[in-house]
Amino acid sequence: MVHKGFVAAPKVSGRIEQLHVDLAGSVVQRQLVAELDNAEYEQAVAQARADLMVVKAHLAETQSLLKITQRELARVVV
Repeated sequence: MVHKGFVAAPKVSGRIEQLHVDLAGSVVQRQLVAELDNAEYEQAVAQARADLMVVKAHLAETQSLLKITQRELARVVV
């Protein structure tokens, strides 16, 4: 059974980096049709990692300030 007029759409947006089929040709289920350029997603992951490192540094600084403040409070209360 041959299906005609089927429209394929990616789950994510992006530019096509490589096309593996003839657009007018037939494809089979699970066949790789195209590969998308993933540079934008790689950049987003790198930015997220950098943001995470900044947040971890701020957390470490805040925890250090908390310890200092707790020690100062303990001296005042005693």
